[in-house]
Amino acid sequence: MPYAVPNPRTWGNEFITAPKLRDLGNSIGFLRQRPLFQGYQATAQAVADQTYTPVNMDVETLDNWAVHSTTINPSRYPVPVDGWYLVMGHLFFDYAASSSNFSHSISFRATTNNGGTVTDYRGETRPGASTHQPGVFGAELLQLRKSTNDYVEMLAWQNTGVTRNLLADVSAASIKSSVMSVSWVASLTGTTGLAVPSPASWTSPISSAQLNAYRDHVRFLTYPPIARLTLNSAQGIPSQTWAASTPIQFDSATVDNYGGWNAGINPTRYSFPRSGVYYIYGMYSCSSNASGTRGVGLQINTNAVLWGTHDMPCTATAPAHRITVARTRRVNAGDYVQLVVTQSSGATRNTQAPHATLIAVWQGV
Repeated sequence: MPYAVPNPRTWGNEFITAPKLRDLGNSIGFLRQRPLFQGYQATAQAVADQTYTPVNMDVETLDNWAVHSTTINPSRYPVPVDGWYLVMGHLFFDYAASSSNFSHSISFRATTNNGGTVTDYRGETRPGASTHQPGVFGAELLQLRKSTNDYVEMLAWQNTGVTRNLLADVSAASIKSSVMSVSWVASLTGTTGLAVPSPASWTSPISSAQLNAYRDHVRFLTYPPIARLTLNSAQGIPSQTWAASTPIQFDSATVDNYGGWNAGINPTRYSFPRSGVYYIYGMYSCSSNASGTRGVGLQINTNAVLWGTHDMPCTATAPAHRITVARTRRVNAGDYVQLVVTQSSGATRNTQAPHATLIAVWQGV
């Protein structure tokens, strides 16, 4: 695509000029077709025991900037412009009847700085057996740059003790295959404190105030409210009966451009700074053991919890048990969301690295 990330200039009391009108036109061109990708796996891929393996996307359902290849590094999505990207994935393993007492996991790997920095971000790790083969889901909000040739890929992991294939069933009767999607959601930097766009009618004569109002609309849509909160140390979660829950006490923000989180006041809450529709995702990582269940949910204000995964226990030999929840919700400015968790092992159990994550991305009105 020919458009750069929008950065419209300010209008003064000069005549309307072609370059500034072109700013607005190019901005609309970018925002109506921001980078989007979705691919899936149609050919089964082997994953060795306890080895994080990039998952090939050999079929594209969407690649509007034509940057992914199904033949050269097909696991990778190389970003076409700088920005914050929302990445989501879902994968399945094809287990034999003899498989039992294992775990399987999804992660995302961001390779940045011209290959100099590799960072893995964990999604779900869930237990399984020959009669219990749940898929695993994950999402992340990643800062990626075209200028340093950054890319993102999805990783699969399993610990059955032998090599297992990913499931790649794409028959007409049953579609059950690994899928990854990537979407540009915000520029790396921008103007904050702006109102949600509400375009007004033009009046004559056209003034710089009218044009600058539209400039601010573009600036908002280019850099809307986004947040990624994390818990980076152990929090004890008491054993509880369903559906009692405990909110996560976040201690850091990777990004929070509209200041919806306050570490000193209600660190469990992200307060929505603007009204609108948000994608909200949470991940809870707890220490493994062989008893009880685990659950994770989202609570908006004091309303009923929107529960996500509620899982059987991982064995004590498995890695951290990670589960997720995701929703798209319309909220009002000033509403807040908490990531709440529950476990019923019979004793307090600490969160385990990477502990917990909460992501919120404004997506529209």
